[in-house]
Amino acid sequence: MARPVVNGLRHEYQDRINFVVLDFDRQDDRALARRLGIDDHPAYAIVEPGSDRGRERRYGPMPDVIMRAWVRTLAATSGG
Repeated sequence: MARPVVNGLRHEYQDRINFVVLDFDRQDDRALARRLGIDDHPAYAIVEPGSDRGRERRYGPMPDVIMRAWVRTLAATSGG
């Protein structure tokens, strides 16, 4: 359910924020998710550039308006 919202945000903020979507279907995705400290669906993490460490995580369904506010705040704090 979150995929359309995330895809829209990704296109809107692609010049300021890198988005990574993990579906945990492949073993490589599961390993990265563990390094990010994510073990539940849906999960969202802010990851520092050049790192695979999650700075901030959120879990569970997130209403569109909340997700948009979170990304807007992230873009503002990252200089975007």
